[in-house]
Amino acid sequence: MLKVQGLVSGYGKVQIIRGVDIEISSGEIVSIIGRNGVGKTTLMKTIMGAIRPMAGKIEIDGKDFTKKPIYTRAADGVGYVEQGHGIFPALTVEENLKIGLGINNMKKSKDLSIAHEYFPILLSRSKQKAGTLSGGEQAMLSIARVLVAKPRIILLDEPSEGVQPNVVNQIGEIISKFSKEMNITILLVEQHLKLIQSISQRAYALDKGVIVGNLTREELLDNDTVASYLTV
Repeated sequence: MLKVQGLVSGYGKVQIIRGVDIEISSGEIVSIIGRNGVGKTTLMKTIMGAIRPMAGKIEIDGKDFTKKPIYTRAADGVGYVEQGHGIFPALTVEENLKIGLGINNMKKSKDLSIAHEYFPILLSRSKQKAGTLSGGEQAMLSIARVLVAKPRIILLDEPSEGVQPNVVNQIGEIISKFSKEMNITILLVEQHLKLIQSISQRAYALDKGVIVGNLTREELLDNDTVASYLTV
């Protein structure tokens, strides 16, 4: 599904990601874990196309996406939920969701039923300004906005940020559910230990822009093992 080989990227001449190799099969939920500042978001933005790689290759379903622009990747079924959720606070919940319909060649569609199916609370908030939602509701909206475009793969960057623990658990259950039912591949960047453990099938550990560990499901369930990659 997703294959990254020898990826190098950063800002200007500064390399943040240095020779990263990852591979994810269709329908898998895989986490990228690591301390703050090790390059996790830079990696996600490079895979999405927001940052042009200096070297390496990005393939999705065997097709070379390395030089494709971000809008082409989105149209080809790559969804990205950025850190901080990235909603439009002055627009309503419904208006935010409709923006998602402009992705993946679905501009004529008005079908928001997938968003309401997995996040029913958004239906009751349809006419509410997105900026007035709770942190958890904003996280749900950001994921639902990508989901309505029916992506093949979703890059999730810190969905637990600013979200109460009980709601994080709920969001994790929903992510697992739609990933399984819609066969959506998930690449998750996360610091929330319980969320990582509850939904990830395995994980890559990143440190200083380099993959330093490939954790199995069993290793992910070992708190000490995972914590060693997350704490200073």
